[in-house]
Amino acid sequence: MPLTLYVYFKLDETEPALIGSLADLTVAMQEDLAGSATCTRQALLRRRDDALTWMEIYEGIVDAEQFRSVLAEARSRYGLDRFGLIRHEEWFQPL
Repeated sequence: MPLTLYVYFKLDETEPALIGSLADLTVAMQEDLAGSATCTRQALLRRRDDALTWMEIYEGIVDAEQFRSVLAEARSRYGLDRFGLIRHEEWFQPL
């Protein structure tokens, strides 16, 4: 049964210059992940009523632990950990 991972986090409003860089790097990372067999679809969203709350979505995950490992490696490769964001994961599956 395929899983969907929702990762949400809040950006620091005192560092607006980093927001564009974070968006570019995250989209590039997600495009890279699109070529892997670990998930079928990904998206980067922001909250409608709070532009500083963002969410990454990863769908079609078959192996959660493998995907966590692939995602951690990709985040490291793209330098996303340097932003120091507190990321919250929520895993969902179809009913």
